[in-house]
Amino acid sequence: MSHSADFTEVGASQSRPSQVRWYILHVLWSLGWLIWLSVGVVSFGHALG
Repeated sequence: MSHSADFTEVGASQSRPSQVRWYILHVLWSLGWLIWLSVGVVSFGHALG
């Protein structure tokens, strides 16, 4: 959890555009993780099925 705390401190110490950029990167990372997870679940289901 210290990793996300570091991100929060960096965002607080920088300007507004940097905060927006970090937010967008975080959203994109979350979407990518969800896509990877769903693909893994589908592949696992096909392997079982």
